[in-house]
Amino acid sequence: VSFGLKMDDPILLALNSARGYSKNSQFLCAILKYLEVIDSVPELASDVEHELVSCTNSFASRNLNNEKVEQLYFLVKKIASSNPLLYEGLGAYFISKGDFISGIENLKIANELDPGNVSVLSKLEAAFGNAIDSWHFRMLNDKIRNTCYEKAINRAIQAKPNCTVLDIGTGTGILSIMSKRAKHIYACEMNAVLCKIAKKNIEKNQLQEKITLIHSHSNALQKGNILPANGVDVIVTELVDS
Repeated sequence: VSFGLKMDDPILLALNSARGYSKNSQFLCAILKYLEVIDSVPELASDVEHELVSCTNSFASRNLNNEKVEQLYFLVKKIASSNPLLYEGLGAYFISKGDFISGIENLKIANELDPGNVSVLSKLEAAFGNAIDSWHFRMLNDKIRNTCYEKAINRAIQAKPNCTVLDIGTGTGILSIMSKRAKHIYACEMNAVLCKIAKKNIEKNQLQEKITLIHSHSNALQKGNILPANGVDVIVTELVDS
C-alpha cells in the first residue's frame, strides 16, 4: 500500500524499511521505523497501527527481560489506545513475567474492546488458573470444613476478649472475616491476585476498618511494623489442603 505517496517518497521508503525489518524479525528496528513514520505523518497512524502493534507484541514475547519492552508499550499505547491486540499482547507479557494482576487487568481491557474474542478469553482463563491454585476452590466450597474453622476461631476469640488476630495466608480473606468479633485482624497474603480478591471481600463485608490486609510473606512480618509492638493474641491459618 502506497497511501498515495510516490515510490521515492522518504515516508514510503521508511515504511517499507519498517516492513522489511518486521519480515526479518528485527522487531525493535521495525517499531522504531513505524514510530518515525507516524511522527512525520500522524494521519498514517490508523493505517499502520495494526502492523506496529503486531511488531511490539512480537518483540515483547521474545524479550521478556528487556527493559525497553514496557517503554515501547507506553509509546505504542499513545497511538493504539483502543487496539485490543495491544492489550492482549501486554497482558500476555505481564503474565509471562509473573505479574498476574497487571496481566489480567490488560486482558480484561482487551476483552472489553473485543468481547468474545476466544484468544483473549482463553488467556484470561489460563491466567486465573495459574494465579490461584485449584485447591482454593475446593476449600471455599467445603461447608463442613469451614463451619468447623469458624467455630474454632470463635472459641479462641471468646477465650481472649478484645484480642488481636493474625491470619497467615489469608487467601480470599475467609478466615479473617470469620474473625470479625476480634478487636482487630491482621491478614497477610503473598499472592497478589488473592490479595486483591481478599480486599474486595473485606470491603464487601464492610470490615476494612477492622481488618488490615498485608501483601507480604509471613516471614517478613515484624512486631511494631504494621503488627502491634507486643504481637498478636491469636493466630489463624489454613495449612491443610482440601
